[in-house]
Amino acid sequence: MYSKVCVILVLFSSIILAQSQFDAMYKNYEQHNFEMVKQDLSIMDQKYQSEPEYQFFRAVFLKNGEEAKNNFQMVFEKSGAKLKKLAAKKLMDYYYAKGYYVNASKFQEYLIDEGTEITSAGAAEVKQQEVPEKKPVPQTVESEKYFIQVGAFSLEENASQLVKMLATQNIKAQIVKRKIDKRDLFCVWLEGREDFKETYDYANIIKEKYDLKFRIIK
Repeated sequence: MYSKVCVILVLFSSIILAQSQFDAMYKNYEQHNFEMVKQDLSIMDQKYQSEPEYQFFRAVFLKNGEEAKNNFQMVFEKSGAKLKKLAAKKLMDYYYAKGYYVNASKFQEYLIDEGTEITSAGAAEVKQQEVPEKKPVPQTVESEKYFIQVGAFSLEENASQLVKMLATQNIKAQIVKRKIDKRDLFCVWLEGREDFKETYDYANIIKEKYDLKFRIIK
């Protein structure tokens, strides 16, 4: 009986120690103290090296971008909210750097839905793309055409990133500021058709091709 209690205590202590190490990694990572993160990785007990936390921080230092991306994807799919957001940021940066803007926008939308402020290297790269700037064209409720809303953001910068991404696919979009649920949001609109069904069919093509949720606006 005594030996069983000792084993349980040892196991419990080991788990507490591992969690403490992971907490230290989070803190050092958020403070950009990457040397300390490396040091924490090097002393992590081997039996915890399959944990998502270990796999995430290990992937940060991988030189093979494809391997790192695969690790971040695995972490994104299997982790809780905190680690999932960190993995989503890494995946967004990876796809932006590769020029895969549609894939990047999926993770960007996830982060926005989670209320995460996006300040990423990938997002900065998109700003530098030579895409012509278009001023928002105010629309009125008397407009004869329908419009397709494919995004609504609390930050204008995020809406602008989606407009630029769509521009790379030769899709013209504009930003319209609207008040939704008592919040000012920057909405991304595509021009639809005068007929609702034609607009709806076009919106579904956009949804299928670029995996963007939509709302028809009149």
